[in-house]
Amino acid sequence: MGVKRLIPFIQRFAPKSITVKPLDSFRTQSLAVDSNIFLHRFLRTALTRNSPGSASGSPGLSTDVIRHRHIYGFFRLTRLLQSHGITPVFIFDGPKRPEAKKLEIERRQQSQALLRTKVATEQRRQVRIQILQSLTDYFRSLAPAKQWELLGLYKKLQETIDPKILASPDKNFQAPPQSNLRRIAKTLLRLRWEMQEASRELTRKEKRANSLRLVWSKSEQNILEALVSGDLLKEPEAKPPTPEVVVEAPKVKPRVKAKSPKKRIQEQQARLQKLTQVHSAHVTNVTIQSTRVNSAVIRQTIVLLRKMGFRCYMTEGEESEAVCAALYHDGLTQGTLSDDTDLLLLGDGPLLRSMSLNSRTVTCVDPVVVRQELQLTAEQFVDFCILCGTDFCSTLKQVGPIKAIELIRRHHSIEQILKVEHVDPRDNFNFQEARRLLTQLPAVPHKLRKPFESKKDPAEQEEALKKLLAKYDVAYEPIMTLTDITDETPFVFANEAPLVQSDKAMPTAF
Repeated sequence: MGVKRLIPFIQRFAPKSITVKPLDSFRTQSLAVDSNIFLHRFLRTALTRNSPGSASGSPGLSTDVIRHRHIYGFFRLTRLLQSHGITPVFIFDGPKRPEAKKLEIERRQQSQALLRTKVATEQRRQVRIQILQSLTDYFRSLAPAKQWELLGLYKKLQETIDPKILASPDKNFQAPPQSNLRRIAKTLLRLRWEMQEASRELTRKEKRANSLRLVWSKSEQNILEALVSGDLLKEPEAKPPTPEVVVEAPKVKPRVKAKSPKKRIQEQQARLQKLTQVHSAHVTNVTIQSTRVNSAVIRQTIVLLRKMGFRCYMTEGEESEAVCAALYHDGLTQGTLSDDTDLLLLGDGPLLRSMSLNSRTVTCVDPVVVRQELQLTAEQFVDFCILCGTDFCSTLKQVGPIKAIELIRRHHSIEQILKVEHVDPRDNFNFQEARRLLTQLPAVPHKLRKPFESKKDPAEQEEALKKLLAKYDVAYEPIMTLTDITDETPFVFANEAPLVQSDKAMPTAF
């Protein structure tokens, strides 16, 4: 997404180009919004609210992840801009993308596929932990004689049955009555085999030996091994009395009393409970991160924004950031809300990033000042950024930002660098196509040029907006009440009474 490592480089070598401005400084102005950036951020951020349920930080409340985060996020974003008198123009990426971005899109798809595989793996672990919890509870309810009978059955089955042929228990597994100990023994055998297989697979894939996933894998295995080996049931051996001695012995700490089997099982249950809570939160976060932006989500967002009376445009082969830059070039907007640093190459429009809800500010990066500070022309700055790395082509081997700016200052262009320097381009170093995409602005569509006026009565429009928000369980807020909203303001679902307090109404920075 943009030029690799460009912002840290600018912070170090062109700090005067970065300023923090209050949102009020853009009052009465129009800003383009690179909307796909925000879609990804809203969908992949665990926006939460507190709801009645089991305790989660507050008595009687549990934390729920907001389901329609794209609707909630864009509603809050637009209300924030409206409260400061800013008119946004929303630009979305269409289904057709530049051919030069094909490799980058494929890389992102592979990354998402790996993330979805990780989600599936962790969901299977979650099921195993739930089943282990059920089995441990059941084991504790048995009389000691039945506990030993169950372990005897387990050891016998272990010698005669291949666990791979046993059916894997599902997430709704419930321990049967005491008479069906054979089924429980089979479940234990299959569960132990699945844990061992998962651990082997994870050990092959994980780069860090102490990764959280490996720690969880070891924890669930240790609990099950303690259960099936009978260690939890063994009574502590009686210690022979210490004979009396004539010489006064030095003072020593009293021996800790050995834990009873019941106490040891209770401790394992507590460990399982903690593991269940921590792992469940992790699964939720990973699942959210794997959420994809699809056409349905984009359509729903556009419907919302149009109900609120804003312009929306979906690109037709161009990149959304290029259309945003063209709007600034033609004097239709005064900047672009985005995190895509490609905008710093596409003309002179300021890049507005890291919007803060608490301080009501936005970080402004001025490309004109960037070039002045780096002592580069516009053409040289584009070539420098291509050498740093963009979404449209590969780079030169062993050339980072520091080396890149040295080469550009010495030779002024990539063509000259390739002629004079002994450099090794990577595959797909199609810098000329990247240069074209990062310098040529598309024509602004006619529909974005003509004055925009809503045909609906404002009262009718607000009523329609309320109904749409209720459909997605998002509470309606009028513009005027948003001026005093902070991150600590509770999020309220439609048709519900206000709740005590949410963790955060929205991320502190977009």
